[in-house]
Amino acid sequence: MLRKLTVIGLTGVMCFLGVASALGMKYNEAPMLRVKVAAGELPSVEERLPEEPVIVEPEKIGRYGGTLNTTFVDITNLEGILRSLFYHTYCAYCATPDGETVVPELVKNFKISEDGRVLTLHLRKGLKWSDGVPFTANDIAFWYNNILLNKDITPAIGMHEKDEGGVMKMEKIDDYTVSFEFSKPRANLIKYWLVRLTNWRIFPAHYLKEFHIKYNSKANELAKKEGYSEWWELFNKMKNWQYGRPTLDPWMPIEYSDTLIILERNPYYWKVDAAGNQLPYIDRIAATHSSIEMYNMKVISGDIDIAAFYTSLKNYPLYKDNEATGGYHTYLWEKPWAYEVAYTFNLTYGDDPVLCDIFQDVRFRRAMSLAIDREEINNDIFFGKGRPAQATVYHGLNCYKPEFSESYAEYNPQEANRLLDEMGLKWDKNHEYRLRPDGRPLFIVMEFEIGEESPRLAVSELVKEYWEEVGVKIDIKVSGLRSYVWSRRDSHKIQVTAEWGNMMTELAWITQGPRFTPHDAPGWGSKWRLYYRSGGLSGSKPPKQIEKIEQAYEVMSTTSDDKEKIEMGHYILREQANNLWLIGTVADVPHTVLLKDDLHNVIEIPWDGDVRSFWRYSYPDQWFKD
Repeated sequence: MLRKLTVIGLTGVMCFLGVASALGMKYNEAPMLRVKVAAGELPSVEERLPEEPVIVEPEKIGRYGGTLNTTFVDITNLEGILRSLFYHTYCAYCATPDGETVVPELVKNFKISEDGRVLTLHLRKGLKWSDGVPFTANDIAFWYNNILLNKDITPAIGMHEKDEGGVMKMEKIDDYTVSFEFSKPRANLIKYWLVRLTNWRIFPAHYLKEFHIKYNSKANELAKKEGYSEWWELFNKMKNWQYGRPTLDPWMPIEYSDTLIILERNPYYWKVDAAGNQLPYIDRIAATHSSIEMYNMKVISGDIDIAAFYTSLKNYPLYKDNEATGGYHTYLWEKPWAYEVAYTFNLTYGDDPVLCDIFQDVRFRRAMSLAIDREEINNDIFFGKGRPAQATVYHGLNCYKPEFSESYAEYNPQEANRLLDEMGLKWDKNHEYRLRPDGRPLFIVMEFEIGEESPRLAVSELVKEYWEEVGVKIDIKVSGLRSYVWSRRDSHKIQVTAEWGNMMTELAWITQGPRFTPHDAPGWGSKWRLYYRSGGLSGSKPPKQIEKIEQAYEVMSTTSDDKEKIEMGHYILREQANNLWLIGTVADVPHTVLLKDDLHNVIEIPWDGDVRSFWRYSYPDQWFKD
């Protein structure tokens, strides 16, 4: 049912079997597609596949058919299925689960120039969208010229597509070859794109031209008929997968609502197994809406074929006790996060200058860290399976140092009180809470969404107790909607938030600097983050100390000198350890995954809900059911 993925083995197999395709391979297809071919509704499988399909060797040659059942709580998250499943195939590559090795998929091969400025992609010939229209370099050029460079659709171009020399240049060399050029070396960032793929957007030009004013002079009229004021508003809607646009993914949506999402196999999907069977094996995916209260009931009753989001280590005994009746097994997978839950005080909070001044005082953040009993959190919430730690990078990275993980991480409420006293935050006359410099009670609101990634609420309830013991009153506000919390965060309305631990591969750290750099600081510096993300058009410019962190990140992400990368990484992490932009709690907590006994070929990977996405890197197109 479950297997580990060996990167070298997979890559080697893919290369070897790619040669086999040239020797002639007989292709097979799902019965539901065979019927459509016989009825003249589809061309033959040979005509639908590319000249050289991607050939994979799963643990077992699967069988066709069945529906994969899962559930989601937040429609904006979709239980992680569509957020991740409809992620990698817009792009040029899919990465192996180590987050470092790039395996060609939509492209046959690629080349990064010796100076690290130019990336050249050679597309796989014969690839087709789910409606049978060929996928070519024209689709990538359409994204570059008509989406990225269009100011109505993309008002501000992000830092990943430009440098000091301006926006990266794109050239369509021929129908199957494109190149992207930067003005300075960007080899590390280019590799990151090939792994994460968030910026190499590929859209079906033939479909979207109808909604683009450049290709349809009546696009505004069309938008107004659909209730929009401008053409680009409708365009931005129609480029999303859920509204039925052609896709390159293994499944395509046939029904989408707030309560039910159904995906059906893409007849033009471009992968086959070693026996020549066109993937995916499973016919459909059905995701139904569930309340957070009902989620675990569906899990233990066996109604869900795979449960990986919203599962929690605190429910591990419950899951284990019901395995036999539910017909599933429970697994604990490695989770290479930088931290499980971390707290960020917004140093750019705009609604209360006095409170913002308190947050900006490093003594306050150190006191809040020292007031946390991490051992108790680890034992009470995580069954002792984690490691008490300060927020820093994952311990497997080159830049990791134990001293970063230990900084202000001991439980020392006496020192916490001393620091708060030193700040002049006096107790009230009854010694129940501390007072701000303006005489008002020191009262702080903590806001976050109830998500699938970590038990933020359970941890935060303990943290609230710890902080109130040293006189800082806390009110916890949670929401089931991530979009609502993020909108408040991005408008600088949140005082302190609880974040879940980000992914932390070596390459992702080098090229993104998650959370410890101001360009990726939604919690601790929302205005500074906006400044960098908008290219200086919005937000506020950070002070020099913060600018130096961003400058160090820029060097780390562009240099090819490994020693320099580590030096800059150490600088960033030392700043975090000293200043506590994030206050961590526990690290190295395993993730709980439940799989039905009749689900096969699921690959165990180091769990992460973001870059090394579970749905992406466990290769769901190879899963099958008995």
